[in-house]
Amino acid sequence: MNIPLTTALALSAALLCATTQAAEQPTISGSDMTYMKQQQRELELFKSQLQGTNITLPDAQQGRVAQMQNEIAAGQAEQNSATRQTPRAVYFVSLGIPEEGLLPMLSDARRFGIPATLRGLLNNDFRQTAEKMFELSKKDRQAGVQIDPTLFQQYG
Repeated sequence: MNIPLTTALALSAALLCATTQAAEQPTISGSDMTYMKQQQRELELFKSQLQGTNITLPDAQQGRVAQMQNEIAAGQAEQNSATRQTPRAVYFVSLGIPEEGLLPMLSDARRFGIPATLRGLLNNDFRQTAEKMFELSKKDRQAGVQIDPTLFQQYG
């Protein structure tokens, strides 16, 4: 083949590819935009109509929702009931104790199954308490305490 013919074929192939690629690009016409805007307005209207209304579920779904609510309530009642095993001992600790003493105390309490208990928050600040416990957990991953001021009132 001669060079001009090869060049012409290559250019026509490139032009064909560009035309095909351009045809694949989606174009949004004015009527498409109008349609989408109309759909958005209708959706907003529908949402505003739903506000403040009560929708009744079909019986099967309502029954399932009621069953799930009862299961949740039963689980919460079990957690809060007197049938829950109460610890035979409570170990009162303070975050003011140096770590060298506090970490072995928490470890011993855990080993004997005795809950380590704080009276309240460190400096009455949840963030400071969480930061202190986070620092302790870096040294002992199982370190943990419960916070219960009522136990201090009862036994303190």
